[in-house]
Amino acid sequence: MTEPIPAQVWASTELRRALAARDIPTVYRLLIGFGIAQDRIAQLVGSSPSEVGEIVEGRQVHSVPLLERIADGLGVPRGWLGLAYDMFATKPATPELAREEADREAERREFLAWVSSIMFGETIPEQLRNHQLPSEPV
Repeated sequence: MTEPIPAQVWASTELRRALAARDIPTVYRLLIGFGIAQDRIAQLVGSSPSEVGEIVEGRQVHSVPLLERIADGLGVPRGWLGLAYDMFATKPATPELAREEADREAERREFLAWVSSIMFGETIPEQLRNHQLPSEPV
């Protein structure tokens, strides 16, 4: 089995932006810049080295199954590419990435609970009642 891509690679803001924009040519070029060989990328994502080379040269990726295979192969949550996903079906490359994704999911749920209470008069769940909204606009 091939070693996963080191977690520190995913801390790159430029790389995360390229993932969010589904700019796979840039993602691949940045990975190569981090020392990840084209052959290794091909092996991880289940593509041929020639297909990875075409993408590095600028071929855009629009196929959702290929985008999912890329996310899964690289070990990043599909949500980082703006794809709907089942959080239990995807496995981030490292425990740190898994915790980061879980923290973001908790923040989204908390935010939605507060918005629902403000806009629709929904009851705020008990675990959120002790949290306070910011006193000044952010």
